[in-house]
Amino acid sequence: MSEPRGAEQARTPVNRRSGQAYILFGVSWLLVLSIGSVLQLISIPVGLAITEVVLILLPAVLFVRRKRLPVMEALGWRAVSPITAALSIAVGMTAWGVAAGIGELLRPVLGEPPRISGLEPRTLPQLLVILVCGAFLAGICEETLFRGAIQGLLGRKGARQAVLITAFLFAIYHANPWIFLPALFLGVVFGTLVIRTASTVPAMLAHMANNIMAFSVSYLYHDPPDSAVHVLMALAAVAFCAAFPIFWARTRRTEPPEPLLATVPAGVSRPFLWVAGFVGGTVVLLVISGIIVAVALVDIYPVPSDALEPHVQRGERLVVLKSDSLDFGPGDIVAYHRDGETVLRSISRIEGDSVWISEGASERELAREEIIGKVVYIIKNSKSPEQE
Repeated sequence: MSEPRGAEQARTPVNRRSGQAYILFGVSWLLVLSIGSVLQLISIPVGLAITEVVLILLPAVLFVRRKRLPVMEALGWRAVSPITAALSIAVGMTAWGVAAGIGELLRPVLGEPPRISGLEPRTLPQLLVILVCGAFLAGICEETLFRGAIQGLLGRKGARQAVLITAFLFAIYHANPWIFLPALFLGVVFGTLVIRTASTVPAMLAHMANNIMAFSVSYLYHDPPDSAVHVLMALAAVAFCAAFPIFWARTRRTEPPEPLLATVPAGVSRPFLWVAGFVGGTVVLLVISGIIVAVALVDIYPVPSDALEPHVQRGERLVVLKSDSLDFGPGDIVAYHRDGETVLRSISRIEGDSVWISEGASERELAREEIIGKVVYIIKNSKSPEQE
């Protein structure tokens, strides 16, 4: 039996609207994988800041502007009460314990995750910079795109489906198997905060608090998690079991309001399709060129000894950025040639054109031009040194 024409027409805008959510996700994701990846290889703080603001936040804002909607209302930038804000921060801080615990459970299956040296602060100034770029900006920009624009567009599917689908896309967006399940969990939590308050601000605050916890623990504990970190994870996870229900009770609503983006027509004009096709093709070319540039910019060095333990150990692999004008500072691990071999050491201080390298209890002075590369990724080795 055929379906009435009216029912089919009523369903069409919803499907097209959902499609726009996936297109918005795909465009931003490809931009991040291509341009963002290269920028972050050159400089983690600057590249991360540009990625968050230009490649994640801006597409969401431009999309809403194209719909001729008020940006703040459409993206859920609505103020919440101080109590709701405080509870959101508590939920984010404690959710870190659950997410980190999930990551620990994956270690026996996936092995040690790759470490990004630029996201593991060694000094207080490095921590402050990464908190601005990786916590404050990430909370605002990523929640605007995912919980504001994408979850808003998917709102006509129902609140539960919108939260789950958006969380799944959020997990994929990180392009990291070690982060997928923790990000999926956090995505569900952040999406629920938005549904309960009709505002993306609680999700932003929770996201910031979660990242602040992650970077702060990385700053305090440089090595893979030990017993002290495991205890902290467990305590945070237990606290989450109290913080989240309290937030739920304080924000109870009879029915969540429908997002503004879910109520507007979703028509796509032919000129816009041509523009979208041109942009999509350009992004694909950027992804390919980004891969080529990345190959040209980096080397992978095996670590021959335990001289840099505990930061780097024998058997690991290091992705080293090659450049004539390197941006590095104290705490960075760099490569230079000595007696015909490539040596990896940590920078202790920089004075003018002189770079001082830590060598046990002493320091070694090098000219800046002697530095041939900076470690940007540490690929952990799941085997013990004896198995090498």
